[in-house]
Amino acid sequence: MRRLEERLATKDDLKRLEEKMAAKEDLKRLEERMATKEELRAVETSLREEIRKLWLALNALGARWGILNEDTFRVGVMELLRDAGCTVER
Repeated sequence: MRRLEERLATKDDLKRLEEKMAAKEDLKRLEERMATKEELRAVETSLREEIRKLWLALNALGARWGILNEDTFRVGVMELLRDAGCTVER
């Protein structure tokens, strides 16, 4: 009889098993929502391209203002970037 009791699962054993299964299901759901490295690289590439285009547009705008107004232009761009939540170092 004792051997049979040792081989049977207790309610606590079943509860621990259920908790482990729930945790695995949570991990699977989380994994499904996570981005892959390839997706992150694609987003990074897209963002870099958008920044490059913006930089070219800002440079063109600065060139139109002329060299005499370069400092004013820089200050204006820094303020725009700060207002957008970016950090400007120089």
